[in-house]
Amino acid sequence: MKKNIDIGVMIIASFVFLFALIKFVVGFGLLLQSGFISSLIYHFSVPFAYFATIPFMSLGVVIMLLGILGFFIGRGLLLGQDRARIFVLIFFGFWAVTGLFGLLIGDIFSIISFVVNGTIVWYLGFNKRVVKHFT
Repeated sequence: MKKNIDIGVMIIASFVFLFALIKFVVGFGLLLQSGFISSLIYHFSVPFAYFATIPFMSLGVVIMLLGILGFFIGRGLLLGQDRARIFVLIFFGFWAVTGLFGLLIGDIFSIISFVVNGTIVWYLGFNKRVVKHFT
């Protein structure tokens, strides 16, 4: 790890770690729930019971993989890797744009998403001290 880690980068990395943990737990929960859903469907429709679990299991695996990817992105932020900063700029930039679209269609609570994600994009993308830290 680099010795002089910016406090803002540490806060953003901790958010990325938190979101990664939440994604991993939700994905694992979907894997566990797929058996329960299969048993529920089995009572109503025998031939399709096992096919109903495939989407839930697939979604659980994808969400768990996104959680693992988030862990490595957060670790990369703490290590000062530029590719981790670029991943965060892409993901949070996407969420800032969706927050802006939410504002345009009248969702007033999208302003929170837009402001938080836009601030993170500005901080990691345009703050000269932070950009210098990653180069």
